[in-house]
Amino acid sequence: MRRPGSGLLHALLVWTALLVGGCSDPEDPAARVRAFVSDVADSAQRRRWRDFREYVADDYRDGRGLDKDAALAVVTRYILANQRIHVLTRVAEIRVDGANGGASAIVYAAMAGQPMATAGDLARVTADVYRFEIRLDEGADGALQVVRGDWQAVPIADFLLGD
Repeated sequence: MRRPGSGLLHALLVWTALLVGGCSDPEDPAARVRAFVSDVADSAQRRRWRDFREYVADDYRDGRGLDKDAALAVVTRYILANQRIHVLTRVAEIRVDGANGGASAIVYAAMAGQPMATAGDLARVTADVYRFEIRLDEGADGALQVVRGDWQAVPIADFLLGD
């Protein structure tokens, strides 16, 4: 699945995938973040690239200088170019801000062209693994949106043991 120069595309896809989501329990902010991450992975795997626009804040910027439109363009190209996308995530940390309904999270995501159900599957597939630090705030409709995201490629051991 790995192509020359595709590391950035993989990372941006996973990062943007973290932008898509929903909220299962409005009373538990940490559960909202976990549901958000789960829904994001599901949307990426289903290749539903059109969903991504509404879940990224209009004023989004990442540490590499990408704005919303640039990040969405990379994700769209990647999803259209890959027939199979499988994402496995691990939420390592959630910091909830009580005042504005927002949160910060550290999320590890592994992407592969083969299914992965558990972290143990990483031993049998070729996966790209990334660590994301994301900032989520509530949009006007109350849904979480990513307003900031930073990422880096990490070894599989970090997925298993990091943070």
